[in-house]
Amino acid sequence: MRKNISGILLSLLALTIGGCTTTPKKKPRKNSSSSLTSEISSSSSGVAPTSEGTSSSSEPAPTSQTSELPPASSSSTPAPTSATSVIPPAPSSSSVVPPQPSSSSTLPPQPSSSSTIPVPTGDTDYSKCQTEYEHGNRDGLMSEMKAVIKSGKSGTYDNLWKTYNKAYVRSDGYIYDYYSNITNYVPGDDQDGGSHPQENYSYNREHSIPKSWWGGDYSTGTQGCDPFIVVPTDAKINEIRSNYAFGYVSSVTERSANNYSLLGYADETWGYSGKVFEPNDEVKGDFARIYFYAATKYDVSSWDSGDGSEFFSGNLSKYFGLTDYAIKLLSYWSNLDPVSDWERSVNNKIEPIQNNRNPFIDHPEYANVLWGSHSDYTIYNH
Repeated sequence: MRKNISGILLSLLALTIGGCTTTPKKKPRKNSSSSLTSEISSSSSGVAPTSEGTSSSSEPAPTSQTSELPPASSSSTPAPTSATSVIPPAPSSSSVVPPQPSSSSTLPPQPSSSSTIPVPTGDTDYSKCQTEYEHGNRDGLMSEMKAVIKSGKSGTYDNLWKTYNKAYVRSDGYIYDYYSNITNYVPGDDQDGGSHPQENYSYNREHSIPKSWWGGDYSTGTQGCDPFIVVPTDAKINEIRSNYAFGYVSSVTERSANNYSLLGYADETWGYSGKVFEPNDEVKGDFARIYFYAATKYDVSSWDSGDGSEFFSGNLSKYFGLTDYAIKLLSYWSNLDPVSDWERSVNNKIEPIQNNRNPFIDHPEYANVLWGSHSDYTIYNH
């Protein structure tokens, strides 16, 4: 019994000594619970760990922008705008119509539609014309228009100089030039000395409807002396124009300063392949209304000699003597260049001299009833 007690005591003593030397006490982990709590809290709340929890990392966490979007392109070429990606660039004006005179010119400007010239109503009574126009009666309208202008009678060919001095003087005191924009001609008597070696040398009387087309009659009261048809122009450019028909130039052979007027081979898309003379855009409508006026006031049945056949058919029962080409071109030009205050001023000043007006300056819309149904190039709607 004593032996057994001694063995038990020795075993307990050995166990006690072994525990003191081989089993150290564990140090408490002070931050373990707080770190775990932080991670759980961050995970459950959807918030990224704070800098305190990520301080050991050398790379910052990616932002939402860089993690969701690809990096921007390094190309310096801007992305196309909606305008360039949908609508192709408009063709250059030089591909169809030559460029207009430079705006840097120091020459006095030609009168334009923005001028403030007083516009008297005139004495012509268009009431009957208006009735026919409103009914769309082309034959009736032409008849009434002829009636209101038939009493007018042009003076002599020499009288045109005096008429120019009254009706075709610009606001700056110089003669208006339909073919050049570099001239400053002082109004006077006969200015055509027969010699005109260059542009801006002298001006003369230009038959906008060449006299060779109808035989060159200069008798008093004829189209050869009518100041609505025979207009002042630079003599040299008048010479260049010669007897060529009006039209659009595609290949220039001669030109006035600043490309204001052109001579060359026609743009064949308009239905003519010969040589043509192209006046500037700012007077294209003026010439269209001159031709409409001439076809209304005069018998144009014999105006088809030479290049005149491009504009006058000789058949008054069809389109009142105008050709398809004439109607197409003149309707477009009348639309392109609407009536200006300058034209109205000329109309008002010629009326007391010749006792008639150009009705297409007062009512350009009348051309629609007379010729518009035969052209796709007019905006005048009945």
